[in-house]
Amino acid sequence: MVKDFEYYRVLTELGVDKWKNVTGNINSEEYKRLLVECTKNLYDLKDSCVGRDCLVMGMAPSLLKIDKDKYKNHLKLACNFINRVPGFFVDDFKPDFWCGCNDLEILKDPMDYCVDKKIKIFVTTPNSMQFEEMLNFLKKETYLDNTFAWHWDFEILQKLIADKSNNKCFFSKPITIVIEMIAFAYWLGCDSITITGMDLSYLKAYEKYGMTHAGYDYSDVLFDDKNVGGAQALSREGDRIKILSDLKYFAQILLENNVSFINASYRENKIKIEGFENTSGEKI
Repeated sequence: MVKDFEYYRVLTELGVDKWKNVTGNINSEEYKRLLVECTKNLYDLKDSCVGRDCLVMGMAPSLLKIDKDKYKNHLKLACNFINRVPGFFVDDFKPDFWCGCNDLEILKDPMDYCVDKKIKIFVTTPNSMQFEEMLNFLKKETYLDNTFAWHWDFEILQKLIADKSNNKCFFSKPITIVIEMIAFAYWLGCDSITITGMDLSYLKAYEKYGMTHAGYDYSDVLFDDKNVGGAQALSREGDRIKILSDLKYFAQILLENNVSFINASYRENKIKIEGFENTSGEKI
């Protein structure tokens, strides 16, 4: 059962204090205050979307195959470089939330886009100093009311989901943001969660489409030998084991709560998990 916010506030503050005077935070107390505020924003969203269906959009090439008309009334979650997908996230298909978990260098451009387009931000980053910089930027833009964050290192989101589902187990720290987006949709209380744009292989996507992502190519970065993980990320056995384990974790939780869990990218990812329905959202 979800605890009073005071419990998660204390954990969030401990997470900040753990790295105080280690990671170079300019003002740890202010950073702590901002992070607690944005975590409270997330906490307060619990079950706020009961009765709605949700579309979780990864950024793999299969995203562009969906029948957008079918999902116009869905709650829409997008991620990563949504600003680079040409002509897709137009006004009548604007995401309700953008979701990010990465270094600030990668998050900055899509965050600017979200502030400009008035898209709410669901975000975390493993780097404490960058997290402080990010929240200060959003404060300067008077966008904190539209920011929903959690401490990466202390796994606040994982704890919220475990408590809501009366589960003693947690899902993994971020490997692919799609998992956190599923967690977020469950936290919001959506009646169904459809996943698209989750191809789970940059290498296969590039081989098939000539690009690593939906409408844009990131191979110059991903395929750079200096990029740890890079092109092999998501394809490595260890990554796939954790991702599949997390998907099974949510399939079980959603099944127990009568939430439909739909894999619209099954033609690409070939995932077969009980409770994760292979229903296509593609144009045929």
